Amino acid sequence: MDAAPSTISLQRLPPEVLYQIFSHVPARQVTQNLRKINRRFHNVAHSSDFWVNKLEAYDGIRLFPRMRRARDLSSLVRVATELEDNFERFDENDCLTDYLSSTQHIATPDVFHMRMIQNRRILFSGARDHKVVIWDLDAAVEARNLTLGHRADINGAHTSWIWGITTLDDHSLFTSGWDGLIKSWTYGGSVVMRDSYNANIGVVSLDSVDETVIGGTFNGRVLFCDFRTPEKLTETLTLHMSAVLAVKPDPSNYSLTVGSANGKIQIYDRRKLTEPLIARRTNSPKRIAFGPNTISITSEKHVLMLDSKTLKCDLNFSSATDYTPFFCIPTDGGYYCADDFDIKVYSAGTRPKMIAQSTFSSRINNIAYWNGDIIAGLGEGSIQFWPREQIEQGRLNPGMEDNVSTTSST
Repeated sequence: MDAAPSTISLQRLPPEVLYQIFSHVPARQVTQNLRKINRRFHNVAHSSDFWVNKLEAYDGIRLFPRMRRARDLSSLVRVATELEDNFERFDENDCLTDYLSSTQHIATPDVFHMRMIQNRRILFSGARDHKVVIWDLDAAVEARNLTLGHRADINGAHTSWIWGITTLDDHSLFTSGWDGLIKSWTYGGSVVMRDSYNANIGVVSLDSVDETVIGGTFNGRVLFCDFRTPEKLTETLTLHMSAVLAVKPDPSNYSLTVGSANGKIQIYDRRKLTEPLIARRTNSPKRIAFGPNTISITSEKHVLMLDSKTLKCDLNFSSATDYTPFFCIPTDGGYYCADDFDIKVYSAGTRPKMIAQSTFSSRINNIAYWNGDIIAGLGEGSIQFWPREQIEQGRLNPGMEDNVSTTSST
């Protein structure tokens, strides 16, 4: 009688061997499929050690030291998943050349704001033509045409360039501009201006939290406005005479991050604005961008990635890549950079590698990222949209040839 071939169950392998095997499995399959097979596989999928090993040993990512120390499971899974999505989306499928485009502005779009409203992705764009345009990105994807996602215009929203847009809820819209006004609008079937506050100087950054609209002015003030009150202005934080390029409240606590053109990045407690909790001096930034637990500071000389809680430097992006873009957005899975006519996508961590590059015929002035959606504003007024649906579907517009050239890095 022939002996049965000897076999070994995967369940009986040591954890370190399972880590090596599962490191070759895509992150989405680990979290969506493998973990459901049995308890042993479930334990692997919920092990921070596994995800650190997968990212560093298999994916070649050197994590920020704070991430290695914290070993936060959800953060590690997001990094691995988005990183693999980026490689498949932009390298293998060349989706950086596959975008939806529309020109509803006649001048450079300087600000984007995105929000889910009634389960639809709504984009608000503000430009130097003094106009705000409202887009339904889901409608654009369904039609595979960004112009068909155009929903409304607010012509003459300001008498100057528009620098800030934010929302408090599904029906309250706020804008700011070089004309010194913060305007309150009701958004629904139509857009109607409700009220305004005159700061008497350009309001160049805008955000909101709870019922408070926070604006940063060109002369170094941070304004706190509650449009439910007759006075509107409830508090003022006066900094040095330098433009406040960014204000970022944290809705999970009372912290407020303020970035100024003189290079000072400061974190305040919104309940006590007398002194900053933490402050850091950087080279005078051109752009400041916020990602998951990371702040990107772009100056003439370099791009720095700071820990958003401590303001300690996690990465000198320029030194690591020999590249200093005009604008750089940090995300879980990588970095999205714009410089003159180029958009480049880099992998995550402290050793970023370029995944893909695309060159356009018009200068890129602004980019935004939101849950897999990428938006770019070009100098002649057009908007380019890379939908998150590319992750599952691949190329959505195979005939797109508006780019000058593209490069993928394997």
